Amino acid sequence: MPKAVAADYRSRLRKPDDFDAFWDDVERQASAIPLEPEVIPDPLRTSDDVETFQVFYTSLEHIRIAAWYCRPVRRAARTPAIMLLPGYQMDPPIP
Repeated sequence: MPKAVAADYRSRLRKPDDFDAFWDDVERQASAIPLEPEVIPDPLRTSDDVETFQVFYTSLEHIRIAAWYCRPVRRAARTPAIMLLPGYQMDPPIP
């Protein structure tokens, strides 16, 4: 889509009437579940420059969500990080 057209583009899709109620319910359910976070060092994916960790937390229906947390080995006390969250039914990228 050309930039000039994109600036004026308006979607024909409309938010469903129950959109806010749906997400309010999801938020209510999620807030009732303890996250039970885990951060586990992953030496297989760690290098001289990047530390990698396997990260887990509990989501809706008590499903454990997995991710990788990567951070520079040489870093300031507080620094940005990269967290790769694979989607449901997805083969995650390997850090």
